[in-house]
Amino acid sequence: MKFIKHIILISSSILTFGPSIVAMQPEAQDLARWGFSSRQGDRPTAEDAYVVQKLNLSSSTKPAYYFGLFDGHGGAKAAKYAANNAPKFFSFYFEQFLTKSNDAKESIKKSFDTLYVDLDERIQGRFNDGTTALSALLYENEVFIAWSGDSRALIMDSEGAIKGVTQDHKPDDTQEKERIKKAGETLEYEKGRLGNKWITVARVGGLAVSRTLGDKNSKSAVKKNAIIPNPEVKRAPVQTNDVIILACDGVWDVVSNKEAAQFVAEHLKLSIETLRKKFAKIAIRKPKLEDYMKPRSVFTCKGVSPFVAVAACMKVENAAEQKATEEFVEEACSNATTMIFAWSITSKPALIARGLRDLAYIKGSGDNISVMIIQVQ
Repeated sequence: MKFIKHIILISSSILTFGPSIVAMQPEAQDLARWGFSSRQGDRPTAEDAYVVQKLNLSSSTKPAYYFGLFDGHGGAKAAKYAANNAPKFFSFYFEQFLTKSNDAKESIKKSFDTLYVDLDERIQGRFNDGTTALSALLYENEVFIAWSGDSRALIMDSEGAIKGVTQDHKPDDTQEKERIKKAGETLEYEKGRLGNKWITVARVGGLAVSRTLGDKNSKSAVKKNAIIPNPEVKRAPVQTNDVIILACDGVWDVVSNKEAAQFVAEHLKLSIETLRKKFAKIAIRKPKLEDYMKPRSVFTCKGVSPFVAVAACMKVENAAEQKATEEFVEEACSNATTMIFAWSITSKPALIARGLRDLAYIKGSGDNISVMIIQVQ
């Protein structure tokens, strides 16, 4: 029987400073090993949230594993609410549909459809902000992906060959644009930054996405059904060592599907010791992209833990102390990884999540950045 071996979660975090890696509770280690890494980036606040939970959907079905990534905008309340409630609401709807049809896999799809609409109504009744929603449910030898918005899921094999990718719900996507037109709404266009480039951004109701949970002000300002919560739901078979990446647009704005898949595949082949040396530090100065992309490159004294970096910055009161501060950072560097991160960086997926997160940052992403990866065994 297949079960989850590793999970890498890539997305913006609900934390307000620096990177984070969250370890699975010890009692769950026999079920799954997973890691979550994120950084706030250049945004004033972090507005993403995530959830990972085992679900015993019914006594008549096998356990399932729910992974959710919610990329908030206009605040963090909607994303946090969705993350806190999605698994239990999903389980409730699944029980209802399974009772009627006795078809577990069809019930999963219907449950996602109902879940997203329900969450949208509940969020609009409580908050003004909104969130995209990306969920992956591993059940038996299949994964069910449900998404609303521009957070993206990518399925690949262990060598980096891409087996499937979700299509972002952007207002100018061909199908979304046609749907919005049928609703009687028109798009707005404005210049915006994407990484280090200026591009034309299509918006509907002021949003750069066409499907969201919440956003009551934007939805009330446009024609009915121009902005919707309804997800697309796809199911796909998964095999041993297949990998699923879940990431918010802070990653995909600057990292291509191929680049992300190759990055993960190459680094899964490395030892955990090598990965620790490369990824267990936060860069004070961004390394050159060509150096960072080398799997075995190590940045010995270019970064330290966020706590040490903050302590170093607090020591600087004038330019004359700059040299002393740099020497402090250099000295702290070699011990920072072990001191701060050793307790939580316990798997390759957690470290690679951190690496992919920082790749997006190095390439110029100014958004919150978060990532999750799931490797099936």
